[in-house]
Amino acid sequence: MDKKKISVISSLVVLAIAIMFLVYSLQYSFVGIIGPGPGVMPFALSLILLILAVSYMITAFRGKDSVGSMPDRKGLLSILMILVYMAIYVVLLKPLGSVLAGIVFLFLLYRTSYRWYVALGISAIVSIFLFVVFRVLLEVNLPINAFGF
Repeated sequence: MDKKKISVISSLVVLAIAIMFLVYSLQYSFVGIIGPGPGVMPFALSLILLILAVSYMITAFRGKDSVGSMPDRKGLLSILMILVYMAIYVVLLKPLGSVLAGIVFLFLLYRTSYRWYVALGISAIVSIFLFVVFRVLLEVNLPINAFGF
């Protein structure tokens, strides 16, 4: 597969994802009680992603991008596993709450790079830190389990 074709296909995939997120972001309110609502950030991020995908597609058609080739088998497997881990996180988020689902997700990501106990420690610290920042300090309602975290 030639370089230009790879770039165009990848930009189309990112563009499709951006459009999907943009459409779903329209389901949320843009106005909240005291300011911007829950739909503002997903809409803005998906719009930025859409713009970047279109600009990359234009660059690809001009033949000025920097893509050398598709990822090898190991790279594709890594990408696939990250997508599987993200799906596991989404499935576990409601029953386990944000802290435990975050620990599982991060542990799965880190387990190949660190010893299991280091990966578990980093996962727990990051997940608890994010929970404290968002739930306690910013008062954002995160999914919680029966134990309150």
